[in-house]
Amino acid sequence: MTPGPEASSAYPGMELWERFIPGGRVGWTSMSAQSAVACVDPDGLGDLVRNRNYVVLDCWAPWCAPCHILGAMLRDLAPKYPEVAFARLNVQAYPEFQERLEIYGLPTLLAWRNGKLVHRVPGVPDWRALKSMLDELVTGE
Repeated sequence: MTPGPEASSAYPGMELWERFIPGGRVGWTSMSAQSAVACVDPDGLGDLVRNRNYVVLDCWAPWCAPCHILGAMLRDLAPKYPEVAFARLNVQAYPEFQERLEIYGLPTLLAWRNGKLVHRVPGVPDWRALKSMLDELVTGE
């Protein structure tokens, strides 16, 4: 990806930071990358879990910097796993959902296989651990 026209070379390395913390430069992430991870509400999540074999949910909040890092990682990985439905849910907007699923820290990644919750990952996993979890989700091994 290349930075948008508003990117500045006055701060070397800033484009890397902005890649993982969206908002500093609006429009920096391409729309095709963002569309690979859908924003859902609790009802939309229920539909996904019922209708898709593999679902990965990123529970996040706008004020949470690590949440934005995990979101960028998922946007990068989503095209490599077309069989997985990737979604994000802003738990700040749905606190009852956060309580119901016992989400005590952000970000939290949840994964379902055939309607059954099989993974709960608090925090930001390293790249290899995240890829391994996705491989295991799809293969069942």
